[in-house]
Amino acid sequence: MSIKERRKSARGKWLKEEYSERYVVAETTIREFVESLGIYDVERASARFQAVADATSRLLEDPMDVTDIRLILRIAGESKGRRYQQIMKAIIAGLANGPAGIKAAHLTADRIVELAFTWTPGYALTFKQFKEGLQQGVDDGGVGKYSKRRSSVLRFTQN
Repeated sequence: MSIKERRKSARGKWLKEEYSERYVVAETTIREFVESLGIYDVERASARFQAVADATSRLLEDPMDVTDIRLILRIAGESKGRRYQQIMKAIIAGLANGPAGIKAAHLTADRIVELAFTWTPGYALTFKQFKEGLQQGVDDGGVGKYSKRRSSVLRFTQN
């Protein structure tokens, strides 16, 4: 076995250990799903997974709540996409594994929403405005839009 092959197998083992405790699928699967979404699908997909995250949060408090389980099952049928179905099947399987599985399902849905948010048009516009305001603050010697209440990021960049 070459060094390169050993690294690959060690990395694969590490990924399995990592996501088995944290998510119901690998982080790479989550990223591939989010990156495969079209610009018009991001908001809809993130809304679905936000609903799943909310439902799994309630299931952590009451694991026998069939209303939330039905909601997740209904959301699972809202798209036929391969990656979507793979993640939803894993989330549903996680629900059967008690509190640890429910928490992993919750973290998975929450992570998808977090990653999808960075692809939404609203985020892009807000980030662009922030960068412009940051640049204006630097150009004005710190007397720009953010002069009254400066965040630690602004103070750091100006020093």
